[in-house]
Amino acid sequence: MKFLPNFGIGAFLYEDNYYIGLAIPKLVENDFTYNYQNYSTQSEVRTMYLHGGYVFFIDPMSRLIFKPTGMVRYSIGLPLQFDLAANLLVYERLWLGLMFRSGNAVCASTQFFLTKNLRFGFAMDVTYNEIFPYQNGTYEFTMGWDMDFYGRSYIRAKYF
Repeated sequence: MKFLPNFGIGAFLYEDNYYIGLAIPKLVENDFTYNYQNYSTQSEVRTMYLHGGYVFFIDPMSRLIFKPTGMVRYSIGLPLQFDLAANLLVYERLWLGLMFRSGNAVCASTQFFLTKNLRFGFAMDVTYNEIFPYQNGTYEFTMGWDMDFYGRSYIRAKYF
């Protein structure tokens, strides 16, 4: 057994209509010569993430809300990668989104708010690089429950 600690750092700034964040989840690059057959060193690559988004109210009644987002990833020794997404919130109940990932994938996602606290979602991505004939994409189903631990009398809109 070997002790391999790691830690990260990040910051997230947001207001009602935008957010921006920076994160480095793994600051320590561990040495895996002890048990290299059972552990991938790829998971220890130091990666920096810069992400942000903005909310545009297309009509004053909030029936259509447009949220473009972006994320840039940088790993030491690897090419810079980015994700660009466009999301549309319809009647504050249904998110519809498309995302482009540089170099290898496109993604479609949706999320439906059943109640103000309960939501269900589905996302899929498809690669468009050399592994496309051998991989049929990934599929993800989500369920979320929002809780307010502060007992506020109002519910803040959750756009991100």
